[in-house]
Amino acid sequence: MTHCLPCHRLNGGGAGEVGPDLGRPMNATAYLTDQGLRVLVRDPKSMRTWPLQQMPGFGADALPEADLDALLAYLRHMAQHKAVASDQR
Repeated sequence: MTHCLPCHRLNGGGAGEVGPDLGRPMNATAYLTDQGLRVLVRDPKSMRTWPLQQMPGFGADALPEADLDALLAYLRHMAQHKAVASDQR
């Protein structure tokens, strides 16, 4: 919540307007592998750059490895939760 939601939304929730929604149209875990997400979070410019890029990298001092593990687990959980909710419609 501290690092991601100021800029991103998750499944439409939150107030972030800078970065893409991490759950829509597909969860971030559907776009990138865990390793790809790790690289993106740690050093976004090493993966891709664009003129208005604003996402900073979050080093281990700002986001410890255990917290990054928890973030990825949470994103995977939310992807499964969204799939279950869609199946129940």
